[in-house]
Amino acid sequence: MLWVDIRSSALLRRFALRAILAAFGLACVLPSLQLLVETTSLRISLPDRLAAATDLHLQGFDQVFTSRDEAETTRFLDAFVADPVIDRVTLTTLDGRSWSAGPPGLGPTLKQELHLRRDNRRTGDPDATMVVEAALPRFRAAAAAPDPLALATTFALLLTLVTATLLVVARIATRPIQDILDETAATPSASGQPIRPPASPLRQPDELDDILVALNRERAATFDSQLVWSDLLKKKAQLTTKLSDTHREQADFAYAVAHDLKSPSNTIIMLLNDLRSQMSDRIETNGIEILDDLDKTAARLARLIQDVIEYSISASRKFAISEFDLETEIKTVVRELFPTIKSTRAEINMKFLPRISGNAFQARTLFRNLISNALKFHAKGSAPMIEISGTASRVEGWVEISVRDNGIGIAPQFHGRIFEIFTRLHRQVEYEGSGIGLTLCQRIALDHGGRIEVDSREGAGSTFTVYLPGPSHQEVQSAPPLVGQRKAKLKIGVHTPKGHIWNDVAEGFSADLTERTQGDFSCQVAESLRMSTADDILEQIQSGALDFAFVPAFNLCDQLPEFASLLTPFVADDVIHAGRILRSDPVRDLEHSLESQAGFIGAGTGMAAMRQFLHTGRLTGRADFPGLKLGILPHGPISDFFEILEVDQVPIPMHQAPHALENGQIDAVDITHEMVWLRKLHEGNVGVLHSDHMMYPFFGGISEALWQRLGAEDRKLISGLLTRHVENTIETYRIADPVSLDRIRNAGCPVTILDRRPFASDVEAWATIWAKLSTSLRPILDAAEQTREHGPDPHQNPG
Repeated sequence: MLWVDIRSSALLRRFALRAILAAFGLACVLPSLQLLVETTSLRISLPDRLAAATDLHLQGFDQVFTSRDEAETTRFLDAFVADPVIDRVTLTTLDGRSWSAGPPGLGPTLKQELHLRRDNRRTGDPDATMVVEAALPRFRAAAAAPDPLALATTFALLLTLVTATLLVVARIATRPIQDILDETAATPSASGQPIRPPASPLRQPDELDDILVALNRERAATFDSQLVWSDLLKKKAQLTTKLSDTHREQADFAYAVAHDLKSPSNTIIMLLNDLRSQMSDRIETNGIEILDDLDKTAARLARLIQDVIEYSISASRKFAISEFDLETEIKTVVRELFPTIKSTRAEINMKFLPRISGNAFQARTLFRNLISNALKFHAKGSAPMIEISGTASRVEGWVEISVRDNGIGIAPQFHGRIFEIFTRLHRQVEYEGSGIGLTLCQRIALDHGGRIEVDSREGAGSTFTVYLPGPSHQEVQSAPPLVGQRKAKLKIGVHTPKGHIWNDVAEGFSADLTERTQGDFSCQVAESLRMSTADDILEQIQSGALDFAFVPAFNLCDQLPEFASLLTPFVADDVIHAGRILRSDPVRDLEHSLESQAGFIGAGTGMAAMRQFLHTGRLTGRADFPGLKLGILPHGPISDFFEILEVDQVPIPMHQAPHALENGQIDAVDITHEMVWLRKLHEGNVGVLHSDHMMYPFFGGISEALWQRLGAEDRKLISGLLTRHVENTIETYRIADPVSLDRIRNAGCPVTILDRRPFASDVEAWATIWAKLSTSLRPILDAAEQTREHGPDPHQNPG
């Protein structure tokens, strides 16, 4: 029992070890103490013992002195040294004779000097002197001689005492304490039950009971606190969920309102353009000024609506978190802002930009706003100087990114207001803007758990410091998984009309997904969602409002200039060549970058038919383009090419093209054969210039919100199905595009063929511009040459 207690009790183990060490020490020290006591006692008692021995052997001195016999004297002295107390004796008479007995050289001795007289005389001169000596070293050695039996007995006695003490401690203290610990372990504090003392008929109440009372009191208080805390946590979770739902509803409402306002806003802009083109020669000067003001107001309204949409997307969406290189993302933003940087002669320096944990799409949005503000609010007459630098924060695991400029600055009293939504410190005529940019920056910083601060004085520039999590904070934030949820209804967005090949592909993917998952997943396709433009599609898949979408490359170019390489004019000879380019490695690299750069998961690259020109009779060759009113999709790479061609660009939705052609608002429209046929644009006095001047690629995408909720098997199945259906469009258009062209011809619409040769210098000028913004342009051009069936194109020398 004792051995078990010692093994299970740290207290007993410590006590036993220390007790045994103490016993061993005492066993060693006690003989030394005994020697010290005996030696001290000997020194005190030796003179008395020596005197007693001397008195005992002095009998016979008279006879020895009278006879002076040598033998008699020797016997007399030997009787002295035979005594165990006396070691040496020396006898000297008055006449100088001397006798001694015992060994010489004894070292330190205790001496007794006696004056002897014959006949027991008490007075008078002594007849002889005798010196009796006792050797001290001998006595010390005798006292110090170890006694093994005594030592063993001492140690055994001490060890027995230790064992008995251990038994008493184990019985009286340790065992009850262990019983209390066992009872505590067996009684969870969460149950609220008290700890009961060990049951024993011999046990009497003692201090342990007082300890139990105090412990139970603390456990009861802790239990009550846990109940209160648990209730508070539940209420907090409920309130947080309710608040989050409220914020999401508000953001969704703002998005819905802004989205609904977007269409009439675009219509206003179109009608103003129409009015200007038709009535400019009949409107007086003040009317023209009013139209200019209306144009500016409509543009400002459109920009405000777009800013509200962007802010609502950020506020309503939980973005996935990953580790990425901030310098790469900011360089992407700088490429996007290149036209403004060039026009303002700005200088931008970057240094020490670290890797961070966050969402790359949101990070680009944040720094795009900060850099845009630095470019916008620069001092008149001086070029903007912008420095973007990073450093480790004083708080471990965080980084500080500063954007410093030499602009007009902000007075300290306005530092708090600038982050409020719709707050503007300057008139619209001085600096354009909606007052949402810095609010969005703050929203993004808060979404990452960080914050944004400003340090600025009026006329002395501004420094915005953003605190973001470093790589050690990497976590993935996602919605609850869909695993195990039955009958999930998902949404896929396409902006094309019913009957378009993209719609057929979306319907096919939906049917295939429903069949492969036995009805667990199904899709509602675009027609019921009333998608109006490709911009809507991109916004909604980024916000998570759509689960899947077909996103055209030209919509991505507005956010990511890198994708402009896919819209290089005349890079493909025809739809077959375009298909080979879109299956090349550089395009796959762009597809894989969508998650980090565009906020959704790329799942295959598809295409529509090649772009053509539908015209009202004016367009026959390269020389007819200058001054032509051309309806286009108003995106950077497309607009730049037609600017080089010196056309009068008219941004117009495709469904408005028939009316615009009929009333003379436009002379031609940039379109595909498929859309000409589907929308019956070939009917009437129009012709087609068959040029194949631009590819029309798109990406099949999965929203990050859905992707984070899918299990590994569902991800593999869904992405595989979507990839297959999307990439099949390439083969579909290889067959369908010539069919659409034949239908148009057979319907009596005149078709003129035009290849790329007259546009070689225009393509080179375009590539010179976009090579600075898109690092993928050269790899795409190389892929085009490598996949061209008839060998290198002698006219292909862009950039």
